[in-house]
Amino acid sequence: MPMAMLATLLKHMWGSFFELALLTLATFGSRVVGYVCVGFEPSAEANPNHAQEAMPTQAPAPESLRGVKGWLLLFCILRTILEPLGFISLLAFSVGKGIAPGRFVEVAVPGCALCALSIYVGVCLWRVTANALRWLKVFFIAVGSLSALALLGDIVARSDPHKEAEGLFWIATWYLYFHKSERVRLTYGRNL
Repeated sequence: MPMAMLATLLKHMWGSFFELALLTLATFGSRVVGYVCVGFEPSAEANPNHAQEAMPTQAPAPESLRGVKGWLLLFCILRTILEPLGFISLLAFSVGKGIAPGRFVEVAVPGCALCALSIYVGVCLWRVTANALRWLKVFFIAVGSLSALALLGDIVARSDPHKEAEGLFWIATWYLYFHKSERVRLTYGRNL
């Protein structure tokens, strides 16, 4: 059941993303094409109805962007629910494979610390606490540093670095989201 709800949530968010992209294209497309091809932008005095024709619907009001919804909600679900479940399944798999106790401790202790930090950051963001963005920055620095070190270790060991590179990509993507998002600014009062 939770996977079906997650799939529905992702489908809804992707649909909203493409709807927003189409709305942006419809809104600004005619002006950009007119400006690039003809060399001017039509003025409102020449055609007073042009502004109404170019925008089929109004952009969402800032109040509709306030709150933990959309991509921000997905990030909170990833941090508080899915990442801990993934870590627990990884630990269970490691125990089932008969991993050496010393190696298990090397993986479990830092993993538990990161998992606890992930849950705390997710809860702070979800509850819109005053220090949520500060803890989020700590989270990005910790996870980014560990991923960069793991990537460097894979490069030195000449093993496949794709997993760590993908992790760094997602860290950078989420950082940019929290740095540029209008929803984050309206919800927390500032961006990261």
